[in-house]
Amino acid sequence: GRDVPVGEPGELICYVGKHSSNVEYYKNPSATSDKVRNGWLFTGDLVYKDKKGYIYFLGRNTESMRCKGENVSAYEVEQAILKHPDVLECAVYAVPSELAEDDIMVALVPMEGKSIDLRSLREFLSDKLAKFAIPRYYRVLDALPKTETHRVIKRVLQSQGVTEDTYDAVR
Repeated sequence: GRDVPVGEPGELICYVGKHSSNVEYYKNPSATSDKVRNGWLFTGDLVYKDKKGYIYFLGRNTESMRCKGENVSAYEVEQAILKHPDVLECAVYAVPSELAEDDIMVALVPMEGKSIDLRSLREFLSDKLAKFAIPRYYRVLDALPKTETHRVIKRVLQSQGVTEDTYDAVR
């Protein structure tokens, strides 16, 4: 790895040195060899550093997407969407694009008693995200699929893809 410039996202890599034999996945040596190499632990966490050296979590590198030639963090897009007053929760994920990369889709749950105007949500995001990071597809749901520990199961949403009730901002 190499240091990335201030504000640029990168994977958090930690030097564990001689203690690398203590860092392993339980009964999974191949996962360990993927994540621990030459004394370095590749965490899979996407982070960026500010001018003061503080590190900020953006998401997992498995949740990043490639859209219009740019890397997009699902976490970063979700954080911008959650600032909208009518959005209770959301999940951002990639769906296949006609252009061979990813298109960004978001599943949204509105605040109780509210509805989400999707056009105004896009306008709201225009000064919070780069144009390439603003989702193309929007789907409003009553609830997001979750595990017993309340983590959103994005693969369920991703497998459903673009459905009939999905708003396409391009069309």
